[in-house]
Amino acid sequence: FRRVLFRSICKEMKYFNKNKIFVSILLVTLFYVAIVLFSDFDKIKTNYQNFDILYFLPILPILFFSMFCRSLVQRNLLKKINICISIRSSFLIFLGGYSMIMTPGGVGLMIKSFLIQKKYKHEISKSIPLVLAERFYDIFAVEVIILFTLFWFFSITSIILAILLGVGLSIVILFIKNKKLNHLFLRIITKLKIIPDDQEHKAFFLDSLQKLFEIRIFIKMSLIITGLVLFEGIIIFLSFQIFSINVEYIESIQIYYSSMLLGALSLLPAGIGAIESLFVFLLSEKNISLDLATSTILFIRFVTIWLLSAIGIIISLKFLSK
Repeated sequence: FRRVLFRSICKEMKYFNKNKIFVSILLVTLFYVAIVLFSDFDKIKTNYQNFDILYFLPILPILFFSMFCRSLVQRNLLKKINICISIRSSFLIFLGGYSMIMTPGGVGLMIKSFLIQKKYKHEISKSIPLVLAERFYDIFAVEVIILFTLFWFFSITSIILAILLGVGLSIVILFIKNKKLNHLFLRIITKLKIIPDDQEHKAFFLDSLQKLFEIRIFIKMSLIITGLVLFEGIIIFLSFQIFSINVEYIESIQIYYSSMLLGALSLLPAGIGAIESLFVFLLSEKNISLDLATSTILFIRFVTIWLLSAIGIIISLKFLSK
């Protein structure tokens, strides 16, 4: 399925190098094999055999309800840039974006723009700012939540990561809102071949980007996405309970979302390696065994990334086959 999807995309979009994607998948596979073997496969197997099914039952309903809410947010943002799509299409396109999550820095999420073009004939350069805005608001929400949790659980690691990401987000806003830096930002975007190097596509891109970062939209989206990320934190908390790890909700989201910040800084495909490593390290500081920490992060990653990625592949293939 992935091979067919990659070929279809690469024929019409130059943003993705399929050889690099295949290498990323191979490296990810090797990483997970290594981490399981290093953490003791037999103990991890026992942890999964003994996990509490009652805590698992609410996870998928929470996950897909959150994804539906996020698709409504996506639809609202698209309206701001004069792209109107149905609620059903927005939900499918949002999930379809996960099909290419296995790319450095999450650049593969731009497949959503490709799907929008295929179905609604809008220029890719017009809708790509949606992906950039969503990534920004997601990271900003995690940043806010991490700072919030520090009032309950102090963590020097979380503070350092929050400061680094805060600086990064401030620079992004500066490039977007400062007209003098807009030209430099456009030059970077075109050099990365995210949009064609011509005035029409640059105008589409810049106009959409400015609209998605208007102060009123910024405040509204920041509040909504922060609420959704807090809601999704229930999945993280329940995942700890599944493996009988006695951690409070606030502490559980601080541990995982701090790991996510490192993943965002690393620009690795889906934060692979960075997220898992910091997560295990933070739990080891709380005297949680390596096999138990590994079992927990593998479960969280399967539910929040790989399950959605598999669903996204199926949806994207259906879009591309039309």
